[in-house]
Amino acid sequence: MQTPNQTLGAYFQCHKNAASFARTIKSFRQHYSTGDIVVVNDGGYNYQPFCAKYNVHYTYKPKMATLRNALIFSSYDNCVGFLKNLYESLVHIKDTHIVLLEDDVRIVRPHTRPFDFTISGCNKNEFLHVSMQTILKNKGYTGEFFYGACGGCVLDRAFLQAIPFADIEALIYQIKDYPQAFASDMLLSFIVLYFGGTIGQHEEFAEVWYKDIYERMSTNRVAFLHQYKNDYETRGVFPNDEELAELEDYV
Repeated sequence: MQTPNQTLGAYFQCHKNAASFARTIKSFRQHYSTGDIVVVNDGGYNYQPFCAKYNVHYTYKPKMATLRNALIFSSYDNCVGFLKNLYESLVHIKDTHIVLLEDDVRIVRPHTRPFDFTISGCNKNEFLHVSMQTILKNKGYTGEFFYGACGGCVLDRAFLQAIPFADIEALIYQIKDYPQAFASDMLLSFIVLYFGGTIGQHEEFAEVWYKDIYERMSTNRVAFLHQYKNDYETRGVFPNDEELAELEDYV
């Protein structure tokens, strides 16, 4: 049973990997049939017909400059562009929480545990860039500096929506000379901590490299799975006939 008063929508900034894209969206729809989904296509394949079939709010935008085709940006302007895409999507999502979808995310089943943090889902062995840590310390933050907000993590929509975007831009401008901090998950975590939010683990979030992943999957303890790259084009996986019919002329 899902937690009362907490509903889940989804945000997905995509590019290519058509088979994995389709399977990610379908995995969400299988378990959250009424949750709002926003897809921002970052200059990739044409997914408009597919998104129409799955009741997805879809926008196509020119490609941002990223490193290794991941959500690691090459400039301050691209960081702001990513964040603006996300913030503009919030008006199209009525759900209380938003799961961050990526090509390597699968929704395995509906969640049953509450989302207790502003960002629910993290790896406590990954830490914010030192420039971000310094800014947080100067503001008076005394907590830990691990970060979340990777694929499969869940965000509190109302918390994010309450922050004026001009304040976001001003904050990110302070780290414009530190490209090592230009990863999407670091940026979102930094924003959340700076404006008084919290980050913590969600026991139904997992990544494929976790030591106990096979046990957790076999006992149905995972709802949000990240780092599942088996369906990537680089591994020779392309849409099957059923997916091709739904994607139409996607290339």
